[in-house]
Amino acid sequence: MEALVSFNDRRAREERERAERAGNARDRALHLEMASIFERRAAIRKRLLQ
Repeated sequence: MEALVSFNDRRAREERERAERAGNARDRALHLEMASIFERRAAIRKRLLQ
């Protein structure tokens, strides 16, 4: 479970970085949406670990 939290945290960070580098609004929105999905998954799993 901790590995999944780490994975989701990393992917959220990577997607945010991709959003910053995106060349257009559509790609930026896509990467931000993906980041929010991974952040939500990480948050849920962190709560389950407590």
